[in-house]
Amino acid sequence: EGMFSMPLKSASQNDLIKDTQLAIDGIWLRKFYSTIEHNYSKAPHYSSVYGLIKTVLEREHRTIGELAMCSVEMISDYIGLKTKFEISSVDYHKNNVKSGIDRLLAICHEAKATVYINPIGGQALYSKNEFKNADLQLYFIQPNEIRYQQFGNEFVPWLSIIDVVMFNPVDVVQNLLKDYTLL
Repeated sequence: EGMFSMPLKSASQNDLIKDTQLAIDGIWLRKFYSTIEHNYSKAPHYSSVYGLIKTVLEREHRTIGELAMCSVEMISDYIGLKTKFEISSVDYHKNNVKSGIDRLLAICHEAKATVYINPIGGQALYSKNEFKNADLQLYFIQPNEIRYQQFGNEFVPWLSIIDVVMFNPVDVVQNLLKDYTLL
């Protein structure tokens, strides 16, 4: 199973995800590490990836947003991506648009973007014409089917980046990340 849950101090449907407080403690960490060890201890890149996971989780994160940013930045560094990350709520705070497509378009304009690439699930939310009217090109990224050797004979797709880096060297991961189609 590629899913796990994290303990929260309190969660409300009115809270922004980025502000939701974490309640990670030693008990939860030990259980999580045990799960990772149980599932991946024989994976070819276990020791380096396990160390990376520990580094991410043992930093002091107060919110899901802080943990998410840290994990994305550290995994990107691990696989050698040279991406500049920005946090829209911090770096683009000048716009007063609060939600939805209006906020997204305002951020794109403030960033002087000409292209916006959204995950494939966004096709139900966003219209290419709406973006075109705002002088932006909209694409949806569709990952192509990837396969790599896991344990056993049956490949389990779409688990997580943890699974991908446990079983693949960095150069292979970099190539897998290039395997997509823009629609």
